[in-house]
Amino acid sequence: MDGYGKRVLIVDDNDDTSEILAGLLGRAGYNVHFAADGLYALEEMNKRHLDAVISNDRLPRMDGREFLLLSQATWPDTPVIMLSNETDGVERQMIELGAFAWVRTPYDHHVILSVLLSAVRQPLDTHREPAAARMPG
Repeated sequence: MDGYGKRVLIVDDNDDTSEILAGLLGRAGYNVHFAADGLYALEEMNKRHLDAVISNDRLPRMDGREFLLLSQATWPDTPVIMLSNETDGVERQMIELGAFAWVRTPYDHHVILSVLLSAVRQPLDTHREPAAARMPG
């Protein structure tokens, strides 16, 4: 149970995708919270301390890029893992915008758990190197 007690926000408008990911994270010991779009995700981040965020890059009302920029501006110590099925330079762009990692969907469950574990174990007060322009799933 590597994630015991750690709070993770899943940001995705697809309920099926969110539930599958939540089941995986729950079995690993994470406390999972949900947001269906970027605006609601920012509200959730304002309500409680989160150890990490996993967000789809395609969201209604506020896309993943906007959400990433605003979340990093307000909560720079909360690692955000971006999920995307795009390949045209999105990986580099997300890392440059402050994502802790970028994982291509569909992803291997072991990859997402490994990246998340790295994110929640990172020291909060150190400058982090981008963790995953290197983690296509």
